[in-house]
Amino acid sequence: MATTALKKTIALISGTSTILFGVVLLVLPGPGLLFIALGLAILATEFTWARSLLHGMKTRVQTGYQSIRNRMQARRGASSNIHS
Repeated sequence: MATTALKKTIALISGTSTILFGVVLLVLPGPGLLFIALGLAILATEFTWARSLLHGMKTRVQTGYQSIRNRMQARRGASSNIHS
């Protein structure tokens, strides 16, 4: 039982500090969103609320990626019609 509490405490401290570092990197040059996601992944190993947030973040990133990809493909199709 003490091991479980220790694991949760370590995950909480390391995950939170990683997220805070990511927030700092949002205003400084660096991969802030990557560190925020990494911090959530660390927290998700022990906390279900973090697992849920991480899942929502993954879903939003995948949706955004697909949207950007669709727009780029549509532009390529439109530009090839212009040059034909």
